Amino acid sequence: MFGFIAKILLGLLGTFVMVDMNIVWWAFMIGFVSHLIVDFFTHEGEPLLFPIPIHLGFPPFSFLRMKTGGILEKSFVFPVLVFINIYLVYSHYGKFVEFFKGFLK
Repeated sequence: MFGFIAKILLGLLGTFVMVDMNIVWWAFMIGFVSHLIVDFFTHEGEPLLFPIPIHLGFPPFSFLRMKTGGILEKSFVFPVLVFINIYLVYSHYGKFVEFFKGFLK
């Protein structure tokens, strides 16, 4: 439902902004869904059944899950995400340059 509302709002905004709003919507939805997936691995879990106070997570026992802001996140998760970002920019550098040249015209 949230994605559907975002699609409508981005469609309205697309009449004023010269950007392909389908790309913006897909980027938004990928970020939204990946955030929900990663929350499954946190100590708190994910409240998918809100307002029912049940938090789901993986592994099922919360003491086995990753604590946000903990040593595992700071020493493993964050560096891996930085490495992935660097790799994506390096491997698609030409596309980034072409994309940003469009703003300079």
